Amino acid sequence: KRKAGSLGNERKKRKADKLDFTMRGYLSKRGGSKAGAPRTWKRRYFVLNGNKLTSFKSRKHEMPQGEFDVSHAGLRELEGIPEKEFCFGVTISSREIFLSAASAEERQAWLKGL
Repeated sequence: KRKAGSLGNERKKRKADKLDFTMRGYLSKRGGSKAGAPRTWKRRYFVLNGNKLTSFKSRKHEMPQGEFDVSHAGLRELEGIPEKEFCFGVTISSREIFLSAASAEERQAWLKGL
């Protein structure tokens, strides 16, 4: 099943830390809920290269967890999320991805890069 906003078939094996990048680093990503279970946050390694945002389980993984075209993405800072302090949302088509940085400065850098 293809996820909304994903570039599905263009996934290729490549080490996350060997990719060309505009920005890269760890962010927490909020996952979806399944059958009423609470949403969880997972630490993921993200690489932004131009208009493509790619996530990996870690810096050493080769297979991307997700790839998103962010050329027309909507961005917003998110406040009041109890589990995470420096959150922001990236809207691609009708899907919003919730991310959290380690600091306010890091959140601003990602929002500017995106």
